[in-house]
Parts: sequence; C-alpha cells; structure tokens
Amino acid sequence: MKTRTPKGQKSLSAQLKNIARGVEGLTTMSDALEITRYVPTIFPSFNRAVVLGGAPLGCIWTVHGEYGGGKSSFCVGLIQSFIEQGHLAAFIDAECAADKKWFMELGADPESFLFYRPDTFEDVSDMVDKLVANFDAGRKDGSIPSDKGMIVVIDSVNKMTPKNELKRFREEGGDALEKGLARHRGLILQSWLDRMTPIIGKRDIALVCIAQERKIEPKKMYDPDFKVKGCQGLMFDVSVQLRIMKGSKIWHEFGKGKVKKKRLVGQAHNMIVFKNKVGFPMEFAKFHTSNGKGYMPIGFNHPMTALMEDKYRGDQGHNRIIEQNGAWYTYGDTRVQGERPFIQALMDDPDLLHDLQMELNEGIQEFLTGAEED
Repeated sequence: MKTRTPKGQKSLSAQLKNIARGVEGLTTMSDALEITRYVPTIFPSFNRAVVLGGAPLGCIWTVHGEYGGGKSSFCVGLIQSFIEQGHLAAFIDAECAADKKWFMELGADPESFLFYRPDTFEDVSDMVDKLVANFDAGRKDGSIPSDKGMIVVIDSVNKMTPKNELKRFREEGGDALEKGLARHRGLILQSWLDRMTPIIGKRDIALVCIAQERKIEPKKMYDPDFKVKGCQGLMFDVSVQLRIMKGSKIWHEFGKGKVKKKRLVGQAHNMIVFKNKVGFPMEFAKFHTSNGKGYMPIGFNHPMTALMEDKYRGDQGHNRIIEQNGAWYTYGDTRVQGERPFIQALMDDPDLLHDLQMELNEGIQEFLTGAEED
C-alpha cells in the first residue's frame, strides 16, 4: 500500500534527528527495521495464508492443535524447507518421541539438521542459548553467510520440566501438585519467553514452540473452544500463532462391479493462522499426508496439496495455474484425465511438481506485490 508523503517532510526529518540526538538506539523506524525476512516453504497454502510468502524469521511461533492433528509433521516440513534452501535447522525433542525413519519419510534428511533430546527445562534453555551464540559467532567469522537463517523447533514446550519440579516430585510425590507446581512451571515458561523475545527478534531465527491444547466449554458464543497448555505467553507474546487440526480423510476405492471397497490412504490437515504480526490473522491453509496404503508413498502428499491450493486460488478470483476442462487437467505439456491420475503424474515427475510449487509461490508473491501497489 502506498503511503502519502507528509507535508513538510524535510522539516519533520530535521526535528526527528534533533530529538534523537545523543540517545543511543533511537532512530526512525525506516532506519531501524528492515522488511521481515522469510523462507518459502514446501507448503504453498501456508505461504499464502501467512500473507508474507513463507516462514517469517526474527520471531517466536506457537504451533498448537489436537492430538494427532499434524503439528509435528508440519514442523518437520518447515525444517525440510529450510535445509533444502541451505538454511540451518535444529529439532529439540522434549517429548523423546521422534523417530529417524519418520523424519526421512517426511523428506527431512537426518544428516542435515541438528537434533537434541533434553532432560529438563534448563537443558532446553541452555541449548537454545548455545545455538543462538554459535549462530552469532558464525555470522561474525563468516562461516555462516549473512543471507542464511535458522529455525529451531521445540516439541513440545509442555514437556519442558524444571529441575526444581522433578526434585519436589521425588520428595513430595502427588502432594506437590496441590502446591501449585503447574502454575510454577507456567511462570518459568512465561519468563523464558519474555527473555527470548528480544533475542530472537534481533536475529534471522525462527523459534517454533509446539504446544498441546485441551478442549474447554466456551463461555460466550465467539470464545474459543480450546486452551493452549503452558502459559499465556504462548498466545499473547508470540508473533505467529498457528492451529493445526485434522481435516477430511482421503479414501481410495478399489475392486470392480458391485464388489467395491475403500481404504483410508491419507489425511487432510487444516491450518488456521490465529495470530500474525507479519501479515493478517484468521487466514486458512491446508496440507495433506499419506499413510502409504494408496497411490502415494508415506509422508507428505505434495501433489494433492498443490492441486487443492490451485483450486482455492481459482475460487478466490485469481488465475489458476492448472487448466481444468471437465475431467481433464492440464499443466504445461502434461494433460491427464481425472484428478487421481493427474496427482499420479505429478508424483511420477518430481521436476514437474517442483515447477508447479514454484509457480504457486511466485503467484503468491505477485499477488502480494500487486496488493502493496494498489
């Protein structure tokens, strides 16, 4: 969006410089801040929903949702997006539940990112501090180029148990719960987020905190029906808040004639950008996963996600990239009859799928640039 030049701009600039004279760190916003940096992800739908074009750097995120909704899977996809473009990534497995095979099935090379399993809250805090310090040192000595960022995923913050809490449990057992241990943990987490906010905000780092949520009965009609476990900072102090939920199931029909059966082959995952200080809130996105029992191998179903995002694009009044005429789908020189055969064609040709994803992301950027110029 174009901004109007204030009347008497030269005089105003001189007055601002006069006020800021001798005050360290005080300057105009134009001189102090750059446009938020971001890393395009393998999820075109998310790139559009975050209204930036990719994963923002220099901020803390909260990713929450129901059990089995796809929170961790989505964050592994973020890690894959970073390492594919030469950025740095780290995964802190506070739940001690990650599996190497699972990461590989989701497309993230275990050799290309750092991995750590903590025992306590203090272990997580110390490790994040060390990662930030080494990132700064690498930037200073030139071993980490200035155009590279880093993502740090904590899965999940609800399993970050302080040493003091463990000690009290050993000494007092269940009685410790009645003395407010849960509130004590929340206060510590809140203090840690308060401390990390300015540290992450001054660096090209995305700190992603996966959090659990529980269902609650809303008091008013428009109140949320969930509560994020941990502390208030996970909702109020973060720059990006994402909720991920299970969507519709994907079925595969097989058999002939009257003897037809269907098998569950995948899952759609819905995403809501509840809070977004780098764009606009309440945007919706979707990604798909496959269980490997159908026409797709286990992992992310990127062909399905790309096709659905292109359909959404058309519904929103923007030009579709994939041409559809009846049951025929056409992209470039590829023309296939039927949705599933078209998805199979994308799966069989990784270069074709990559071109489609890139074109979708470029279309997002063109739309955002056009919106700014209006």
